[in-house]
Amino acid sequence: YPALHDGERPRVVTLTSAGHSRADVDLEDPNFERSEYSPWVAYGRAKTANALFARELARRAGPSGLLSFAVHPGGIITDLGRHLTDDLIREMADFARARSKAAGESGESHGLHFKTVEAGAATQVWAATSSDLAEHNGAYLADCGLGVLGADPGVNGFLAYLLDEENAVALWQLSERLVGQRFDPESL
Repeated sequence: YPALHDGERPRVVTLTSAGHSRADVDLEDPNFERSEYSPWVAYGRAKTANALFARELARRAGPSGLLSFAVHPGGIITDLGRHLTDDLIREMADFARARSKAAGESGESHGLHFKTVEAGAATQVWAATSSDLAEHNGAYLADCGLGVLGADPGVNGFLAYLLDEENAVALWQLSERLVGQRFDPESL
């Protein structure tokens, strides 16, 4: 953090995804020790945690000038999904269609929106470089714009639990306990 903080216009860009809409974080059972494991619920919890991390980092380190953003790059077909089974892919597609329908989307895509790798990188690059984002520290970004509360997460929307400040603080504190480190930007 000291090296990051001492940099010119420091920023942290954390990747999340529309997958956050699968699940909020579970602070009581973060490692599925008491509940049945589900790959997509685990993915959703992780992507929600990433977005909450970005918000809480902005709150904690923003006063010292650091900017922090959560970025949904969009659906991109890469080798990342090479270990997904046909059943998991089908489950993902079914969920995306239902999510888009619930958000009121119509059209041919049926909830599945794919970008090129370059288009997927665009929001990350924008988040890391744009001077227009200074007033939006901690924001959820998608499709080179600010995320839209309640819109289709498969496009540029996000769910309200990404704004839960209490959960963001509690997740941060849990993370500190789990890794055995405390982060206080004011003490540096």
